[in-house]
Amino acid sequence: MSRIALSVAVVLVSLVGAVRPAQAQQTSAAQCNAMLESADDARTSLAQMETTLAELEADAAAFTQRILELQVDIRFARVAGNTKVVRRLETELKTVEQDLQFVETLRPDIATQVAALRETVDSADHQYIACIEQTISG
Repeated sequence: MSRIALSVAVVLVSLVGAVRPAQAQQTSAAQCNAMLESADDARTSLAQMETTLAELEADAAAFTQRILELQVDIRFARVAGNTKVVRRLETELKTVEQDLQFVETLRPDIATQVAALRETVDSADHQYIACIEQTISG
């Protein structure tokens, strides 16, 4: 009778031991899923920030081009003696220069954020891969 009880106890301990790794794998799988979702969120944020940075760079190029055009137009208006046009163009030039200054102020911060998000995405990817490897290896 004690042999049977001992055998049943060994079987129960074995089953309980088998259940724990299965639960651990489910927990690890859930953790890995959370990591994957986090990495996906970071990738989405990175894509949006990269788009914003590209737009800022395009705006800066357009403002720089417009400033050059206005400077030429102002010179021609001065040569022609048209002070009314010169004043209007100079007002527009000041506005475009302010817009360019604003973009130039924002651009370094956005570039820094893009770089940080790239590192975050890389780190999240590595952590996710490590989690999957750990889950598989048990």
